Amino acid sequence: MDKNEAPSSKKRRKFQLFIPGWKQAVTIGTLHGLLLVLAFAPFWLWMSSFFAVVPLGWLVMQKNASCSMAMAFWVIVGVLPAWLFEYIWVFDVTAIGYVLLAGYLSAYAGVFVWIAGRLRHRFSNGYFALMGAVIWSGLEFFRGEMFLGGDPMHLLGQPLIDWAFVAGIGALGGQYLVSGLAVGSGFGIAVLLVNRRAGLKAVFGVACVIFVLGGAGFLMSQNGSGEEEVKHKLKVAVVQTNVPQENKIGWTPQQRLEDWLEMQQLILEAGQAEPDLIVLPETMFPGLSLDPEALAQEHRLELSWIVTNPQGGDPSISTGQQVRLESVFFADQFKALSRSIDAPIMVGGTHVVNPWVKKHADGMVSLEADARYNSVFVMQGGQVWPSRYDKLKLTPFGEVLPYVSAWSWLESLLMKVAAGGMSFDLDAGSGPRVFEIADSSGGSVTVGTPICFEGAYSGVCRAFVRPRGLQKGELMHKPAELLINLTNDGWFGGFDAGREQHLLAARWRSVELGVPMVRVANTGVSAAIDRAGRVIQRGVKGGQSRVAGVMVVEFDVIEQQSTTMYAVTGNIFGFTMLFLTALGGVWAFILRGRVGGWGAEV
Repeated sequence: MDKNEAPSSKKRRKFQLFIPGWKQAVTIGTLHGLLLVLAFAPFWLWMSSFFAVVPLGWLVMQKNASCSMAMAFWVIVGVLPAWLFEYIWVFDVTAIGYVLLAGYLSAYAGVFVWIAGRLRHRFSNGYFALMGAVIWSGLEFFRGEMFLGGDPMHLLGQPLIDWAFVAGIGALGGQYLVSGLAVGSGFGIAVLLVNRRAGLKAVFGVACVIFVLGGAGFLMSQNGSGEEEVKHKLKVAVVQTNVPQENKIGWTPQQRLEDWLEMQQLILEAGQAEPDLIVLPETMFPGLSLDPEALAQEHRLELSWIVTNPQGGDPSISTGQQVRLESVFFADQFKALSRSIDAPIMVGGTHVVNPWVKKHADGMVSLEADARYNSVFVMQGGQVWPSRYDKLKLTPFGEVLPYVSAWSWLESLLMKVAAGGMSFDLDAGSGPRVFEIADSSGGSVTVGTPICFEGAYSGVCRAFVRPRGLQKGELMHKPAELLINLTNDGWFGGFDAGREQHLLAARWRSVELGVPMVRVANTGVSAAIDRAGRVIQRGVKGGQSRVAGVMVVEFDVIEQQSTTMYAVTGNIFGFTMLFLTALGGVWAFILRGRVGGWGAEV
């Protein structure tokens, strides 16, 4: 720059998009995205988790890399196809949301390059791996737990759960600590490509940390696993349904009836195994509600539908004949079925508060309420248990629009534009609750029931297991000895890799909290998971997805279950990394360095 140039001319510097090296940035982003995809289903090359960040680290370490906003943009462009692949199932729900979600997730790689590039010259090669791991972990925690309700899927360390020695570290600091160590290894390799001596030190340092923490986690996972400490054996019969999500969104009375006939046979099959508990997936009760008050309203107003008697339906009526079906039919049938089975039946359904019936201009009526919840009910001997669990954390963009839902008119407008007129009418529950399930030995087991994506959120599941960690005003309870994750994975459509990723994320809750889990999934994949996060039994009919069937699993419940360090401390590692990342961002963008913020070096 000319020394005589007026200082004000610096402010007039134009943004340069096609900077030198932009093609290289696209290539680096693409390579990072490819390695990320390979680590997850359907490829399961879990070692790829250690290498996925190497391209980004190498790019930041190049002496001639500007690591500017423009460079970050081209990295985002390169990463975008990977996220378009991972979330392709969203396209069937909302095409606009699909593109926006993929772009949002891709942005994190670009933000990392931008921040790390601004700080790169402040650290020696040996400390770059540490700096890179901190920034990446902070951004990953921000994405997974905080911004827009959180998206704790496809975290870089999650595929490592099948390496027991490394997975055990999750019992100490959670999945974000495991992810941070994987990232640290990757950035150590990036340093190695530029400076052999410094890189060897970085890789060796991370390996030592993994070895020490892995050993501690392994010992913790073995504590309290002796046969003499087994308290009870609980036999659970899982009913995996296969109701496509497009049917569930507009579940017509005819489809409800046909689906119920199949569920009825599956429940009877499950009862033949003489289980202690039968479980159906999320929202699989085909009636409007199981609430006594709502059922009374439906019965009083004779709320009913006209349907065609299907094959296998009422034998006193000809198949194909139109009949009037009362809306309370499903509750009556469910109660009658529960009387014939000597085990409680757990099912997902809708809980309503102050229900009332609304008449529409076309003559149709619907059940409305002051509040509506995605809930778990238990029925036994023809009666619904008074205790019930209402979902605490509504799924972002699936059940609630983060921030936007505070304005109902804006939410309605956006839903009409982006999601075909879907409506978000659910409310969040007030606190976690557990169910006491009697076993065959005369004892009982406490069961927590996270619903759907709650199984992916460590904080929600921790509230079931660690009641002392609850906020003031929430319901205190006994610690859950078993988690049952009721979910509707019909959202994934034909993309089975999404189902596998959802299962993978839920497995980390067992590692972190030291409790087993049963997943009961509409369309699959249902599974039984032990305290170390290992899948000990998988699915129905050979573990297939998009099929209906029954899976029976028996769990040993430990008398004195060990408490993991994570169950006590929670996401302290993630919060710490986020705090340090925020400090790094302030340092990078307030304290000016030699790298400019727009295009090329200053």
